[in-house]
Amino acid sequence: DTLKLIGARAFRAPSVYENYYADNNSTQLESTCCGTALAPEVVTQAELEYTHRFDPDWTVLASIHTQYDESQIDGATVPAEILAERGLPADAALFYLRNITSPELVYGVDLVVRREFHNGWMFDVQLGGQDARFLNTTGNNRVPNVPPLTGSIRGVVPILGRALQAAVRISAEGQRRVDLTSDAETEWAALTDVVLSGTIDTLGLRYSVGVYNLFDFRLALPVTPYASRTIPQEGRTFMLSLTLTL
Repeated sequence: DTLKLIGARAFRAPSVYENYYADNNSTQLESTCCGTALAPEVVTQAELEYTHRFDPDWTVLASIHTQYDESQIDGATVPAEILAERGLPADAALFYLRNITSPELVYGVDLVVRREFHNGWMFDVQLGGQDARFLNTTGNNRVPNVPPLTGSIRGVVPILGRALQAAVRISAEGQRRVDLTSDAETEWAALTDVVLSGTIDTLGLRYSVGVYNLFDFRLALPVTPYASRTIPQEGRTFMLSLTLTL
């Protein structure tokens, strides 16, 4: 049995892009357009993790974690008075980057059951739940783009020893809030990936052939404050990899 208590505090300074980028009044103004400069993001985090090992191969892990975020950088609509000062139309849909004044509190739990990769076999089940909220707001204070539930099942099975192995991953996640202007949410997502791989030692060849998003699930994720509120992710995708060692 292993018990861990982990704590951390970190900051991230705004990038050059976040500080200065503008696109000639097409979609975005510089972050200083409203008279304030971006401050660093600050994060404080803690996690309690417990692991029990049944034997050399099988383990179960459970954890609870929390995170307190301050001064997160996000997009906002340029106020009408700033548009007027710059001689821009009142209906111009422009945004700028600024620090969110309300801190965010994130807390969650995770559970993992795993068989370590051994003799060509591997099995892993992961379940997670989390909630992220703005603390100093009224109404819907849920933080956008945070899936409340996540889960995955992964497995590797040898078919012809090292020559051919099959790997499958099924992952799912709950509905993400799209942005702060409404209660709109993305759909549930369920993705399946299948990969066949192996090594032909006599030729020094390693190969893998895969299909990602096998059932062509049409997933769209939040990207606001850009032109579109969500952006479609890749549908069914095929992959082939060959490595020859001489």
